[in-house]
Amino acid sequence: MLRDFAEFLLELASTPWGPAVMVLHAFLESFILPLAHELFLIPVSLARPKLSLLFALMSTTASTLGISVGYYIGKRGGRKLLLWMVQPKLLALAKRQIHKYDTWAVAVACFTPIPVKVFALVAGATRLNFKKLVVVAFLSRGARFFLVSLLLFFYGQAVREWILDYMDWIMIGLLVFMVISALLWKHLTQLVLKKEQLA
Repeated sequence: MLRDFAEFLLELASTPWGPAVMVLHAFLESFILPLAHELFLIPVSLARPKLSLLFALMSTTASTLGISVGYYIGKRGGRKLLLWMVQPKLLALAKRQIHKYDTWAVAVACFTPIPVKVFALVAGATRLNFKKLVVVAFLSRGARFFLVSLLLFFYGQAVREWILDYMDWIMIGLLVFMVISALLWKHLTQLVLKKEQLA
């Protein structure tokens, strides 16, 4: 099943629809979808390695627009909508981090596996400076996506062959990574909440 999904992504990436789907995912992933954008950026870049830097720019732009939409939803949606979209404890934690670190909290979320959608929503709800948010989001997301695309720009063909040779193991590794990341994020959230309760 995982291999079928990976092969489907690689086939889709080779079609004219590949970049369009990639851009759409980058946009939606920033405020609603759960899958990390690299699952779409990498196959599309592997299909056309020499355009990988352009794809990184497209992904960064679309992702920043998505974060802007998340900001607007958070600003206009009210507490009930936020609680419907985000767990109360996670929402409270994100609010505290933004109050404490301002846009730096969003920058960290944009660059790491931390769910940026939560911080985009909370940034809107807390009326974080929008222009500053957009600049930070663009630079941070760009750093993440261009780091991946630079590797594929120089070693795209070799990476593609390696992926095809070890597809099963790579998909298992990605699944394990996503599970571990989710568990670590949950554990980190609980630790921070506990520390704040004791403070």
